[in-house]
Amino acid sequence: MNNRLLFLVFFNLISINLFSQVIISPEIGFNYRPYVLHVSSNIYSEVKHVSPEFYTAVKGDIGLSNKLILQTKVGYIFRKKNSVPYIAFDPSPDITFFNQDLFLDIGILYSITNKIKVGLGGGFYHKLNSHTYNNPDNRNHVYDLNRKFLYNTHFQLVYRLYKNLSLMTMYQYLFDTELPPRIGLMILDGGHHAFSIGVSYDLVKSKHSK
Repeated sequence: MNNRLLFLVFFNLISINLFSQVIISPEIGFNYRPYVLHVSSNIYSEVKHVSPEFYTAVKGDIGLSNKLILQTKVGYIFRKKNSVPYIAFDPSPDITFFNQDLFLDIGILYSITNKIKVGLGGGFYHKLNSHTYNNPDNRNHVYDLNRKFLYNTHFQLVYRLYKNLSLMTMYQYLFDTELPPRIGLMILDGGHHAFSIGVSYDLVKSKHSK
């Protein structure tokens, strides 16, 4: 996982430094991707709703013109494992969903004013060691997720709070979901929509950047 993240960060920084008008910014925030975990038996069905999760990222803004900016962002979401009891057994063993995400976003921003930017783009979530785990019959069952890459399109709004400090909000639509196999007793509903809110700080600016 660390090697992949370092490679993407290195590639991101090298690419944006080929241009003259460059801003490099670390970013932190929360990602909320609402989906519901179902664990079903012939007796009962239990569900688990997922809460917002912390992320950290590095982004690079490349000035294409006075109004247009090319932005690339790479980051990691610190997702928690989510467990649901499978109550067909007593005591009830947990059905657990391990979900770790590395993400890459690429988009074009348009400066409406000196403080407000809007943008469109796309990217993907890369599933790192993501799987379901259950032990309903005293045997360990581990099922890898069907998809390792989840591609998306996004819209974002950026507002400069003060000098180098900016607030970012983003909506993403994911074309696919992980789809944990039903044989693993867990079913995932939703997961096509994601929302992020974060704060970034312009750490490095080229001499041509404003």
